[in-house]
Amino acid sequence: MRTLIWLNPTIDESNEDFKNSIQKLRKIIASIKTFSNVGECRDFLKNTEDEEVFMIVSGVLAQQLIEDFEIEPWNQLHSVYILRDNATSDHYSVGKQSKIKGAYSSIKSIFEALKITCERDDRATSSTSFDQIDSLFMYTQILKESFLQIQDDSAKSMSEFAEYCRVHNHESLIEIEKMKKEYSHRTPLEWYTSSSPLYYILNDALRLMNVSILLKIGFFIRDLYKNIESLHREQQSDSRLADTATFPFYRGQGLTRDRFEKLRKGDINLMAFNYFLSTSAKLNVATMFAESSTADPNLVGVVFIIDKEPNIDSKLSTPFVDLKGISQFPQEEEMLFSAHTIFRIGQIQRSRTNDQIWEIALTIKGNDYNPLNRLTSHLREEFDGEGWLRIGIILLAIGELGKAAELYQTLLAETCSEGDRARATNLLGTAYYRMAEYTKSLLLYEQSLEISTKSLPSNHPHVASTYCNIGIVHYQQGDDSEALKYYKKSLKIQKIAFHPNHPRLAGSYVNIGLIYHYRRDYHRAISHFEKAFEIQENALPPNHPDLAKTYMNLGLIYYTRGEYTNAHSNYQKALEIQKQILPPNHPDLAISHVNIGTIYNDTAEYTKAILNYQKAIEIQKKTFTENHPSLAISYNAMGILYNDMGEYTKSLSYHKRALKIQKTDKISKNSSLALIYISTGDVYHSMGKYLKALSYYERSLDIIKTVFPPDHPSWANAYNGIGNVNKKMGNYTEALTNYKRALEIQKNVFSSPHPNSAISYNNIGNVYRNMGKYSKAFSYCEKSLNILKAVFTSETPILAKVYDNIGVAYKMTGEYSKALSNHQQAIEIRIKTLSRNHPSLALSYHNTGNVYRAMGQYTKALSYYEKSLDIRKIALSENHCDLAGLFDSIGYAYTCMGNCSKSLSFHKRSLEIKEKTLPWGHPGKAISYNSIGNVYNNLGDYTSALSYCKKAIEIQEAATPPKHLDLAFSYFAIGNVYRNLHEFSRALSYIQQALDIRKKILPPNHPTLAYTYNNIGLAHANMGRHSKALAYYRQALDIQNVTLSPNHPHVADTHSNIGEVLNKMGRHLEALAYYKRAIEIQKVTLPSNHDDLSVSYNNIGAVYINMEDYSNALSYFKQALEISAITLPSNHPALAGSYYNIGHVYELTGYYSKALSYYNKALSIWSATLPRSHPDIAMVQEAIEDIQQNLG
Repeated sequence: MRTLIWLNPTIDESNEDFKNSIQKLRKIIASIKTFSNVGECRDFLKNTEDEEVFMIVSGVLAQQLIEDFEIEPWNQLHSVYILRDNATSDHYSVGKQSKIKGAYSSIKSIFEALKITCERDDRATSSTSFDQIDSLFMYTQILKESFLQIQDDSAKSMSEFAEYCRVHNHESLIEIEKMKKEYSHRTPLEWYTSSSPLYYILNDALRLMNVSILLKIGFFIRDLYKNIESLHREQQSDSRLADTATFPFYRGQGLTRDRFEKLRKGDINLMAFNYFLSTSAKLNVATMFAESSTADPNLVGVVFIIDKEPNIDSKLSTPFVDLKGISQFPQEEEMLFSAHTIFRIGQIQRSRTNDQIWEIALTIKGNDYNPLNRLTSHLREEFDGEGWLRIGIILLAIGELGKAAELYQTLLAETCSEGDRARATNLLGTAYYRMAEYTKSLLLYEQSLEISTKSLPSNHPHVASTYCNIGIVHYQQGDDSEALKYYKKSLKIQKIAFHPNHPRLAGSYVNIGLIYHYRRDYHRAISHFEKAFEIQENALPPNHPDLAKTYMNLGLIYYTRGEYTNAHSNYQKALEIQKQILPPNHPDLAISHVNIGTIYNDTAEYTKAILNYQKAIEIQKKTFTENHPSLAISYNAMGILYNDMGEYTKSLSYHKRALKIQKTDKISKNSSLALIYISTGDVYHSMGKYLKALSYYERSLDIIKTVFPPDHPSWANAYNGIGNVNKKMGNYTEALTNYKRALEIQKNVFSSPHPNSAISYNNIGNVYRNMGKYSKAFSYCEKSLNILKAVFTSETPILAKVYDNIGVAYKMTGEYSKALSNHQQAIEIRIKTLSRNHPSLALSYHNTGNVYRAMGQYTKALSYYEKSLDIRKIALSENHCDLAGLFDSIGYAYTCMGNCSKSLSFHKRSLEIKEKTLPWGHPGKAISYNSIGNVYNNLGDYTSALSYCKKAIEIQEAATPPKHLDLAFSYFAIGNVYRNLHEFSRALSYIQQALDIRKKILPPNHPTLAYTYNNIGLAHANMGRHSKALAYYRQALDIQNVTLSPNHPHVADTHSNIGEVLNKMGRHLEALAYYKRAIEIQKVTLPSNHDDLSVSYNNIGAVYINMEDYSNALSYFKQALEISAITLPSNHPALAGSYYNIGHVYELTGYYSKALSYYNKALSIWSATLPRSHPDIAMVQEAIEDIQQNLG
């Protein structure tokens, strides 16, 4: 709406001139506010966001206001007119302020300027439909027809309208009283053309589609239309008058530049006017209006040249009247067309008299040419009712819920038939349902049902409609059984009342289909949706809103099945129909944008997802109250999106908004609130705040227990969330308990294989994998796969997830070829079903890289890590935690390759991301601290290694339970540092603490326990406790023989450790046997140039030295060197070890020159890569000194 502000420090409202000026200005802008204080005026502007504000300001305050504009642009302020006075200058420093329209010497001159501006804008922004005649045209046409049906008292309606104007400050009291008293004394056309308030208010209402005013002024629309129709017949039947109405006619106005460009390019074929169209028989009059528009740089001045086709019967199709003798501006020779006139666009060319003006030829097509005619006809039938009852139905259709509710409450307060009372009560229930006031809605539907069953036959369609509506409320409240009962009652009546292909039956099939979808019975859901679609496709126009809803439901099915392309296609079809036939702020458009946004989120097209969610929220904010549940759904979706993007603060912000709305719901415990608690828990889970996440999952479960029966799927969702947190916290027994509870519910609820059951099987399999119970892990994952293959006829991303998890399990058992096969299947599915830049595909590449790293194929591993990195750089923010995890994996690969500087660089990049995105105590940071500590340990920088390992322990002792596996890992890591520092007692103490934790959490045969026993053995071996070391090594081997394949690389490591201690114990032949068994395993499972083989060759060489078999020793040391030279950088410390070993053999065999050469190579590398105090440097220096003495 428009508002005019008059800012003048000396306003005297009792002054007659002032009163007259206000009265005159109100003929242009009805709402006027006066201020004498700049501060109060500024405050008003701050709180006026949705109105178009014009301002008159006195000269004395003008400069102050202009300076204000430089600071605050006030976007809602359209134009400012300065009223000069004697005390002020004629010149104002307006700078770049195009809103200042000029300085005027009188209010009369401002009035004329304001009138021209408003008329120009009205013509430029009036509700005009292009190309596909839009929904606004269709609904206003049906609304007009409904107004014409009403037979009420115009005088009474005029009184109510006058009261409305008085309350809303639209007019002066004098004008209001004048309209009330004189309305019946003048024709509607005389009122319309007299610049009366009726003219301005009606045009404002039509221009902005202001439903509140249209409802109040409906009587005048009816009277005006009938007046035009009557006068048109009279003029057309009088040959003298008909001769004066000779085509063409002209209309001048401004068009926005984008609209004009569409016209000029020929993209648009049709044009329609939703309002009463004023034209002139004089081209120069139209040109004047067009020229005035050129003052606005955003508008193009156009003159429409209107003609008709010979075969159009003007008497019937398009009523228009000559306003000669009626118009206040006889010189304009004005012709007025009735609303809803349709034109075909013809030639467009520059004016020959003014090249700034364009001329556009329009030909009247008549309303029969309306491309929405078929849909309009259907909607006329569906909007069953007359007068005000029908107007309410239209209001519901266009999303004006509050206005519809107000109308039906008014109707129910008046005397009406029982049938109308039942309908009005039912429709009022629908208004409240759509406003999410479900308790009120259900009560009204039940009242309507009670009235209908008394006044109508039991098989009447209105009874069926009420049953259906009651079912919809029950469905919304999560009571699917009760909903289905009412839907079936409705369908039973409809089958009697209607023919089998009636659209009403389609609506029932859709509702029942939604129940089956809710129950995850997709086969039955699709069957019902397809029945509905078949009926609708044959019975309805292709752009009917019910077809849009069916497309939406089909999209929902495809989405649930992971068929995102099909889902997106159906959602898009629904949106395209809705854009054609619904107003731009209709709630159904918001639902479509949320659906499409969710597809984009799942396919990692986050920018597109955000845009769609924002559109939905924008519509909902305009349509609903700030606490409407639909807004909570959109906020929750946005929160899930930002969680997926790793932007946890933003995510929590949106979830908190959603929670705030749901908590204000009159039903404090509802399924939507439970869902938001789960989503919020997911964010805290991502942030590593596991206890907080657990508290939200438990809150969700508390609500679910009160809302749903114990066998409802929502219980399973909550149990799965609780299981996820417990798994992350290392509470595997508790995690299993919750996952199995979820699975038990799903088995009871779903009679056939179901995707949710597959997810639970997969979750259980993952826990068993973490517990080292691989046979059980594989068993559960296989069950998950079998279900998914049975449910989904085509490949789906969920299937890829299970393949990935199986691949990880095979990696842990050392079955690398099987691991790679499963990861490859995951990759192939994700390439087929997701975009090439989806983070899930990056995860599969990451997993594949991990397998190649375990196999020692580091170049291949890095190649897959690079593929993963390329995707994540595109799909994720630069500080996403998935990037941090990938950088850690790349760091581990470089550690294995001996490139500690690169390894350190990647681990620090990982830590940098985590520092920015995660809270201080997040366990993920501890992982990075341990990784960096490990690199420093390998470099021999034990001080730095200890510092980082201690940071990791500090975080984990504060953030995780005292017996958490991550804490055990940190104890284990710091123990290894102390072992290298030769502080063996401390090393044993920490490794023993790690063992104690692991023994309490893990089953007795878990491979991680074997790994721990191995390291305790190493510590004892370092301390010379060979028997104890051997005992721990044998414990490790016993576990591995049970849980791992015979050729697992970890089995080879244990054989090597046993070989080493036996060698030190002098049991050389036994040592050789264990070392050779290690090599046999490594040759089977590892590439021929793997550095583990190099270590084994060095170990065997060491045994042969002890056996004084120097020839064999040299042979094995050289084999080790050959591998290291290929796989390791030229300055790797392990390469130096091989040089030292060969040098030692040459020294023992008296080849001192060769020995010295190899020792020097070793010294050169160790000096460059290890700290000066490292014992290996001292060892080789001593050997060099001995050689030099021997050489003399």
